[in-house]
Amino acid sequence: MIVIGKSYLKYIRLSPKKAKLVADAIRGKSVYEVKNILKFIRKRAAVWFSKALSGAIASYKEKTGNSDIDESNILVYTEVKQGPTWRILKPAIKPMRFGGYSTFKRRTSHILLEVVEIKDWQDYIKKRNLPYSKRREVIR
Repeated sequence: MIVIGKSYLKYIRLSPKKAKLVADAIRGKSVYEVKNILKFIRKRAAVWFSKALSGAIASYKEKTGNSDIDESNILVYTEVKQGPTWRILKPAIKPMRFGGYSTFKRRTSHILLEVVEIKDWQDYIKKRNLPYSKRREVIR
C-alpha cells in the first residue's frame, strides 16, 4: 500500500494558466527543494502552493504516525484544474440608445498537491491514472 499525503485547495481566485507555471516548476521534486523554490519564486500562486504543501506534509505525518520525516526522501506531485468562472458585467459605452455592457471573466482554480515517498514514486505514477475504484485499493 502506497501512503500519500494529500491537500486539495478549491475555488482559488487565481487563473489556472498562472497556477500551472508554478505547478510545473515543483512537480517531481523533493519537499526540501520545493520549499526553497516556493520561497524565492516571484508568483502569487506560490503562496497557495506553500499552504497546500504544509497541509499535505501534515496529512502524510498523520497517516504514517512518524512526526520526524526526512524531507529529501519525499517527492511532490501537483495538479491544477480549472474551477468555475465568474462572469462580471461592466457598463460600457456603445452606440446604442440605452447603453450596454461587456462581460469579463474571473477564473478560479483547484489545486491538488500530494506527497509520496521516493521508493513508491514509480508505482504511484502508474496507479495515478487508474479509475478511482481500483486506485483506492492501492493508494491510501
